[in-house]
Amino acid sequence: MVILATEIAAAIYAAMHSHMFENDFREILRASLRLYNGTNNNHKDNVDGMLMKAAWDKLMVEKNCCGVDSKIGEFNESGWFHLTKGRYMFPSACCPPDPDGKLKPICHLVQRHKDGCYDKIAESFHELTSHFKIVSWTVVFIALIQGCIVHMFFNNRLQFSAIFGVFFVSCALQLIGCTISIAMYRRVKIEMLYYY
Repeated sequence: MVILATEIAAAIYAAMHSHMFENDFREILRASLRLYNGTNNNHKDNVDGMLMKAAWDKLMVEKNCCGVDSKIGEFNESGWFHLTKGRYMFPSACCPPDPDGKLKPICHLVQRHKDGCYDKIAESFHELTSHFKIVSWTVVFIALIQGCIVHMFFNNRLQFSAIFGVFFVSCALQLIGCTISIAMYRRVKIEMLYYY
């Protein structure tokens, strides 16, 4: 029962403080966008900028998004903007690639992806959390059933075989829930690779 109460308290806390994640995460994305340097040159003194460019390019191409909010001036503080001397508003990864998969050398304002990457990440995150909530509540429900069965067995001395059968079925359902949780964890891990 203590574990069940802890799980419910954690779910309530997470639901009530989810807005804090949204505000902080947007600022983290903006700070990382300032490190976007726009070059593929592998200099030892600019490894962070090169890695940040690679991460942002991958995110923008795969999620079909541009910057944090796809607004004009978002890249003005980035190394890429200074490298291009302010001639362009958006890097080439903000535009859809050519049919052969190559990025266009210049991304014009009207060609860029209209959605920001924050919205795309939040969309993926909300989808994953909704799946996680379903699995979590299913596990809680199965745990409650198991608790009721054990209680009935010890207090009412019901048929041993019937209780044992129902108990094993509920254990099997819980194992299925754990398997689904592991699969979701792997998917979350893959999605989270975009953030680092």
